[in-house]
Amino acid sequence: MKKFNLSFQRFFASKKAVMILSFLIAVIIWFIIANTIENEITRDIVEIPIDLSEQIDTLANLGLKVSEVQDVTASVKVTGPRSLVGGLGAQDIVVTASLTGVSSAGTYDLRLNATKEDSGKDFQILNVSPSTIRVSIDRQGTETFQLTARVGNVNVPQNYMIEQYYVTPNELTITASNENLEKIDHVEIEIDAGEEPLTKTTIFDGRVVLYDSQGQVIPQDNYILSTEHITVTVVVLKQKTLDLTVAFTHVPAGLDTDKLQYIQSSTSILVAGPADEIDSLNEIFLGYIDMRTLTPGSTFNYDVNLPDGFLNIKNVNSVILRFSMENYSQIELKTSNINLVNKPANYDVEVLTEQVSGVTVVGEAEVLQNISSDDLIAELDLSKYELSEGQYNLGVDMVLPG
Repeated sequence: MKKFNLSFQRFFASKKAVMILSFLIAVIIWFIIANTIENEITRDIVEIPIDLSEQIDTLANLGLKVSEVQDVTASVKVTGPRSLVGGLGAQDIVVTASLTGVSSAGTYDLRLNATKEDSGKDFQILNVSPSTIRVSIDRQGTETFQLTARVGNVNVPQNYMIEQYYVTPNELTITASNENLEKIDHVEIEIDAGEEPLTKTTIFDGRVVLYDSQGQVIPQDNYILSTEHITVTVVVLKQKTLDLTVAFTHVPAGLDTDKLQYIQSSTSILVAGPADEIDSLNEIFLGYIDMRTLTPGSTFNYDVNLPDGFLNIKNVNSVILRFSMENYSQIELKTSNINLVNKPANYDVEVLTEQVSGVTVVGEAEVLQNISSDDLIAELDLSKYELSEGQYNLGVDMVLPG
C-alpha cells in the first residue's frame, strides 16, 4: 500500500501526466453535456431592417410611392442547431413586405415575409413580429423646378463685383407623391464660397435645398431628384474707369488738334471686366474725326463698343462731340492759281480748268482775316498718276503756303 501511494504521488508530480488527465476529464464532461443537453435551440433575431427596395420599384411602375412607414424593423424567431443559431444576426435574415392587394393610393397593412440571406444554412424561420406593417401609399408625380442660387455669401474685394451667376443645369425634375410635391414652393442651390474674397470667375459645386411657402427647409427623404450634381458659376469682374478717346485724320500740316474746342458728352466710362484683361486697358477708342468735314458747330455721334465680356456699368452707350470753336470761323474761296508739279518730261500737259471754286477754309478768325483767294493754290501732283495721251479729270490738293 505504501508502494502504491508513492507511485500515485509520483504520477501527479509529473506535469505531462496532469495535462493528459485534464484533457481526458474535459472530453468526458463534453460528452456528458452533449448527450444530456438539447442541441436544438430557438431564439429571436431582433432589429432586422425591413427591405422595401423591390416594392418601391414595383410601385413606381404603377405611378405610386410609399410615403409613410409605421415600423422600420422587425423581429424573427428562428430554430436550429445551437452552434449555428447562437451566431445568427440581423444580417442573416431578409424581411420584405407583400404588395398583394395594392393597386391604388391608400393606407395598407402589408404582410411581412422573412427569408434566409443564405439559403444553405441549416435553421428554420418560425415567425415574424410584427406580422404586418402599415404603410401609406400615394399617387406619385413629377414636377420641374427652375433653379436659383444663393450667392449672397460670396465675398469680393473693393472695385470688384459679381456680374451674374449661372446654375448648370438650370432646372431640376423632382419625383414624389403628389402630396409631397405640393409642399415645394421653390428650389435653391447653396454653395460654400469660403471666406477668401473672389477676384475671378469661379465654379462651385452646389447643394440642392427644397423650400416651402414659409421659407422652411423641406427634408429630402421622400423625394427623388433627377440629378444631385449641380454647379454654380459666379462671374466676378473688376471695375475700372477708362477714358473715351477719338483720333483725327487728314490733319493739315502744322495744325495742333489740342487747340480745337469741342464738348464731349462723356470723357470717361466706368466698366467691369475680367481682371487680367481690364488691367491692360486705359481707354476705349470711339472712332475717327475727318478734318475735311470739320466746321464750327459740327457734331459727331459715336457708339460705345466694349470688348466681349465687359459690362457697361453706367450704361453710357453713346457719346456726342460738339465743336463749338468759338474763336474759329470759315470762309469760301476760289482760285485760278493751279500749279502742276512733277510733270513728266515726255508729255506736254495743259490745264483746261481755269478756276477751282467752292473751297471752304476753316481757321482762327483773326487768321482768316488775312487770307484771300490770291493766297490759295490748287496743286496737282502728276507723279500720283499713270498718264497717257488723253483728257483727265483729276483731283487737286488745296494749299495755303505759309
